[in-house]
Amino acid sequence: MLEFESRRTTKDRIILKCKIEDVRYVRMLQAILNVDFIRKPRLHGRCWFINTRTNIIFHAYDDRGVDIVGNETHSLRPLYEQYKDWVLDYDR
Repeated sequence: MLEFESRRTTKDRIILKCKIEDVRYVRMLQAILNVDFIRKPRLHGRCWFINTRTNIIFHAYDDRGVDIVGNETHSLRPLYEQYKDWVLDYDR
């Protein structure tokens, strides 16, 4: 765990290297999406899922959407093809 000081608050950064089956990712995503609706569970802060095999980063920022980024087109193309109806026009 890394801790750093900002202007008024202390923030923690936690980096966990694990396998997907070790993470309760559905509950984590639910907690991210619940923040705006004041439901529990809630996750205050930001959470990124990084696949170190494909170099794809998944970041659900709230109930409106997600960012999926990568440094290789061939890794992202299957996602764009499978979920093309979900991709915003300016991201095509």
